[in-house]
Amino acid sequence: MKKFFALLNVSFRGMLLSANPSSKAKRKAASGVGFLALMCLLMLYLGGVYSFAFGAILAPLGRLDLLLSLMGLMDVAMCFFFGVMSSSGFVFGGKDNDILLSMPVSAFSVLLSKVLALYLENFAFTLFLLLPAGAACVYFGSLGAAFVLLLLLAAVLLPLLPTALCLLLGFLFSLLQTRVRHRALITNLLYILFFAAVMLLSFGMSFSMSSGDPSIAGPLDAATGWALPVVWMAKALTGPSLGWMLAFALSCAGSFLLVVWVFSLFYKSILTHLTSVQVRHDYKLTALKSGSAFSALYRKELRRIFGTPTYLMNTGVGALLLLGGGIYAFVSGGDISAVLSQLPPQMGDMIAPALALVLCFCVTLSSSTSACISLEGNRLWILREAPVPVDTIFFAKILAGLTLMLPAVLIGVPLGAYGCGLSLPSALVLTLLGVAATFFTVLEGLVLNLIWPKLDAVNDTVVVKRSMSVSVQVFGSFGLLAVGAGLYYLLSAPLGSTAALACLAALLVLFSLLFTVLLRGWGRRSFEALCG
Repeated sequence: MKKFFALLNVSFRGMLLSANPSSKAKRKAASGVGFLALMCLLMLYLGGVYSFAFGAILAPLGRLDLLLSLMGLMDVAMCFFFGVMSSSGFVFGGKDNDILLSMPVSAFSVLLSKVLALYLENFAFTLFLLLPAGAACVYFGSLGAAFVLLLLLAAVLLPLLPTALCLLLGFLFSLLQTRVRHRALITNLLYILFFAAVMLLSFGMSFSMSSGDPSIAGPLDAATGWALPVVWMAKALTGPSLGWMLAFALSCAGSFLLVVWVFSLFYKSILTHLTSVQVRHDYKLTALKSGSAFSALYRKELRRIFGTPTYLMNTGVGALLLLGGGIYAFVSGGDISAVLSQLPPQMGDMIAPALALVLCFCVTLSSSTSACISLEGNRLWILREAPVPVDTIFFAKILAGLTLMLPAVLIGVPLGAYGCGLSLPSALVLTLLGVAATFFTVLEGLVLNLIWPKLDAVNDTVVVKRSMSVSVQVFGSFGLLAVGAGLYYLLSAPLGSTAALACLAALLVLFSLLFTVLLRGWGRRSFEALCG
């Protein structure tokens, strides 16, 4: 057991120490813990908002079990979304696999230590998502101590299910990336379909929550009834019932141990198969095409974005949210207008700033430039030695980031504004604000990546999910959103809502120009120093 706990310690520390490029372990560990803490706070916020909102609707119907089923299903989806690429890169693509497997430990111990490190991360997410749900059930349903004890047990067991799913899907994605032609296209398509399903569920939940219709119990039953383990968990908690809890425990623990055991039997051969190289013999001589250096760099950046699934899904999530939300608002315009018509007259002026807040939140999640330098890795010297000016390299990375986000802004914002019944001037100002926020975010991300480059990551997942520049850009944006909300509050009284939003757009344009000047001077010197 001593060897196994040492392996588990190494695996879990490896997940935490990958967040910061600093050579000092304490600073790296602190940044990793900080990233985990921020994600837990996000789960706590989501759990609190949805749990108490749905608890107020479902408690009078005596259906708090639906609340627990819904939050359990949301937890599985969130853990799966954040963990499947980590499983692909950390469990099956880690550079330390050869070293660990050469030690006097079994393949089962090595695999189990890596999977348990992933489980511990999922457990933290689950705990902070289920605690608000439990608090809502205690508040609305007056449940006792037995419920609290079973809830803590469920928080320990539930993460086993998404961890097993992450291991299965992580292996399939690793296999796709090494053995299938057009693998990036297939992987990205699967991810987009999964994310679209989650997004539709989220939009439906938010709309049902805002409408407060008690008939929502029927659709929730249909949405969660197929997920038997979370249904058993809900029945065990609201019963309370030890029988249902035993069925839930066996389903979670049994699936987890079965998947880990099966993979441990073939772990070494799987890694050998995934790292082997296949030589093609069907090459044909074709005509060569020439182009400018900028076009080559721009195409390279686009291929990296759309050819790296974890990169696309983490940098494109905001664009998908914005585009999907705009289409949903356009299609459901009548229902949304019916809900908005029930608001007090003084709340009508808050629709445009609320949409502006959502818009800027989506834009700040889509900065590909906050990782574009780090993803060059040990190949950065090739780019630096090429006969291309640094400004051209920067411009190619910036334009690729704009290509990812601007179409979603130009399509999603007008559709969403129309669906919410905004006037033409308000829709135009919102669109201009989205364009200005996109330029600001892309330029800001490049500056942050030059401040905190990470060129020694073991894989792309570490850069995209856990590097300091990405974490600062994403979570620092929450502070910028709060500052923007405060400025809107100060400007809206004397200028009005539309003019205040226009002033915020102009301010973002000004900061974008300052970032541009900074990149042409300090940014150029910093990039050259990275290869020096």
